[in-house]
Amino acid sequence: MQKIKLIITVLLLSVFCVSATAKPKKAVTGKKAASNISEQEQRKLDYFFYDAVRQRHLGNYDCAVDLLTECYYINPQSAAVAHEFAIIYSDFQDTPHALAFMQQAARLDPSNIAYKKSYAELLVKNESPNDAIKVYEEIARLTGDEEIDYMLASLYKQTGNSKQSIATLNRLESKTGIDSEITMEKFGLYMHLDKKKQAFREIDHLIEKYPQNVEHRLWRGAAYMVEEKPGKALQQFEIARQIEPGNPKVAFSLFSLYAAEGDSARANQVYTNLYADSAVSLADKLSAMEMAVYYSLQNSEQMNKNYQTLTAQYPESEQLTLSYIDFLIMQENLEEATLAARQVLKINPHNCDVWHKLIALQMADVPLALDSSKMEEQKAIYDEHARRQLATSEEALQYCPDEPNLYLFKAAALQQMERTDDAFAVFQAGLERVSPANTTAQAQFYLYIGDLHAGEENLTEALANYEKAYALDESNITLLNNYAYHLALAKKDLDKAEAMSSKTVLAQPENVSFLDTYAWIFFQQGNFILADLYIKQAVEKGGNNSDVIAEHYGDIQFQLGNTDEALRWWKRSAELGNKSEVLKRKIGEGKYVEN
Repeated sequence: MQKIKLIITVLLLSVFCVSATAKPKKAVTGKKAASNISEQEQRKLDYFFYDAVRQRHLGNYDCAVDLLTECYYINPQSAAVAHEFAIIYSDFQDTPHALAFMQQAARLDPSNIAYKKSYAELLVKNESPNDAIKVYEEIARLTGDEEIDYMLASLYKQTGNSKQSIATLNRLESKTGIDSEITMEKFGLYMHLDKKKQAFREIDHLIEKYPQNVEHRLWRGAAYMVEEKPGKALQQFEIARQIEPGNPKVAFSLFSLYAAEGDSARANQVYTNLYADSAVSLADKLSAMEMAVYYSLQNSEQMNKNYQTLTAQYPESEQLTLSYIDFLIMQENLEEATLAARQVLKINPHNCDVWHKLIALQMADVPLALDSSKMEEQKAIYDEHARRQLATSEEALQYCPDEPNLYLFKAAALQQMERTDDAFAVFQAGLERVSPANTTAQAQFYLYIGDLHAGEENLTEALANYEKAYALDESNITLLNNYAYHLALAKKDLDKAEAMSSKTVLAQPENVSFLDTYAWIFFQQGNFILADLYIKQAVEKGGNNSDVIAEHYGDIQFQLGNTDEALRWWKRSAELGNKSEVLKRKIGEGKYVEN
């Protein structure tokens, strides 16, 4: 139904407003009127204005804008009208218009602190911290509001102005007195500025005011450890222990001090007491165990006994079992780790993190790099792994149907089993479950879909999906390599391919696949000298057992005039399992043949 704009009387305008939840039409700002209005006009404006506020609360935004526009016609200098327009545009996430109106409201009524605050808040929302600082500083001068000082300190920190943030916190502290939250914020800022003495002095001030506060003593002890003053650190920790003898945080601090100083006997004593204390929570005991592992204070046999003891005490604890799984993985005891993971899943099959761990454990025996000289042996390993991975991922998806990574595992297994259509469907299902905000995960899916198309020799679709992934995540090294390589195969955007590939080689200079890609891009550019430089690196670092790298090596040698060397490497590529018809022609004709 078309909206009827009634302009006969204020009453009719109010009665016939219709609900509209879509974005309001633009406010009319072209008509001007004097700001000195009569009493009758003021009453009329007030009526329109309060009805506009009412309509906004009812969700009738179009009607509210109409009423406010009438208010504007009566008095374009009304700060309240500008403020109300700002609220409406802010409700619809139209920050530029909201900012313009809120700025106008603050300008028209400079004594109204609420308008200034709203304006500053919108500036922060619009990621304009420097402009927001100016407004908040003005509010701070006018009001002395402590909350404004907190906000200013945060904004100064956000913009990298640590000194001004400290000055603001000092101003705040002069109003509130010494406060642990303010002090620790200043401590962090001083440390950022590498002013350790000033940072530690802040904690000293806290201790002077609150000498019986254990947390402050522990902070100071930790600071002394940073200063490499273990004696003074111990003194603070001992005072803390006298204040609260049973506080596990004190024990942890002592434990870390003894361990850092190499005093294994005392460290183990503290650890034993923590472990045996029934008042200490399981979480704290696990933290102590992690510290013992970190400082190498206990061997694997002792740690195993500790885990067994805790398991007997907390048989239903998933947290404990997860910690134990991580410990077993660290000890490379993958069989026991797998059994432990299955035990957790018996208790709670909806624990998606454990399903991820279980699949990762199943992948542990898969060769990381494909060796063409052992193709059949490795293919058998990959195929067996794919069958296990498929079964486990399907089982996991029964309990965790919204976990995108499980779809990746399943699709990868299907891809290995050459069930390509099924793999495409599973990849798509997983992609649909990725949060729009998680661009890294989205990129990972597009990468795998691109790889799948590449495996099907559908280069156009492969490149399209690589580009989607690249637009979402330019930091994915595997993506950069695969995208660059297939651009080189397509002989497209070779400068872009070179730029991407160079990042991968810088990041992983020992990766033979990345070196081969870089070499092949230079080959396609006709830069055979650089191609030779990088293909030789790939071969020297283990790529001599790859049929693809061997063929590329031969191609590059031929272009450099090393015909005999080229033929030798083409033959080696064939020996490694390369059955390409193009390769057969190269060998038979003794010359390079374009793919």
